[in-house]
Amino acid sequence: GDGLEMAVKVIQEEKVDDPLVFLDGDHAKESVLREASTIWSNFPKAAILFHDTFEGADCKSGAREALRELLADRSDRPLVYDLALGHPGMTLVVPEFD
Repeated sequence: GDGLEMAVKVIQEEKVDDPLVFLDGDHAKESVLREASTIWSNFPKAAILFHDTFEGADCKSGAREALRELLADRSDRPLVYDLALGHPGMTLVVPEFD
């Protein structure tokens, strides 16, 4: 099945309120926006590890663009860990702790 649909189904079946989700799809901005928005709307306490978030002179990342937009739209202040280790790059976003 669709990776996003299957992830939501598994998380719901396992009754996990605060899952860690790894997003590594087709890297298009629209796909990353859809995937992360769906995860966060269903599981507000989910941490998401975004793959391919590196941005450099020779690399334009749809995942990075989506991440910027997603973070700008959030009303809370999640913790953002940007692993600046070069290409492909990974960023972990963890919701605020209560």
